[in-house]
Amino acid sequence: AWSVHGIIKSSGHVELIKSLLRKISKIAVELNVYRIPFLWNIQYKQGVWENLQQGRRHKLVRLVESLANEGRIVELCCGEGALICELNPAVYSSYLGSDIWKQAIKEARRRAEFFGLDKCVFETLDMMKWAGEKDIALVILEECIYYLPMNQQKTLLKVAYKSLVLGGNIIVTFH
Repeated sequence: AWSVHGIIKSSGHVELIKSLLRKISKIAVELNVYRIPFLWNIQYKQGVWENLQQGRRHKLVRLVESLANEGRIVELCCGEGALICELNPAVYSSYLGSDIWKQAIKEARRRAEFFGLDKCVFETLDMMKWAGEKDIALVILEECIYYLPMNQQKTLLKVAYKSLVLGGNIIVTFH
């Protein structure tokens, strides 16, 4: 861990650093250690995940708005909170966004405040440590569930399913 940090501090080659961090991430997933917070925070600070700041696909925003049913939304692995900032606040009663990235959660809170989104709460949380909640209309797992081994994916989906209101939905996206 210390050597990765040293490389990041001493090198001016951003693309090389991003490439190295992507390789480390791939290895981390293979070793099932992806949830090490320092790795995600380093990657975030170095801009590896800059694409998260870009606008969401209109199709996903429309889907979320159609499924929220003016109920509670939970988005695990919400990153910087880009999705909630694109939703019409009238479509949900409350929103909980969580992510393992401490820096991303700070940015999500800043964005929500900037846009005046007062029905939002953000917390730093590993998705596997989410215990579930009651009466959730929509659980969103965008671009994250594939980081888990199959048995943990099943466990997480069961927790999400048990959290839903009658007629609630789970959205899982990946590419």
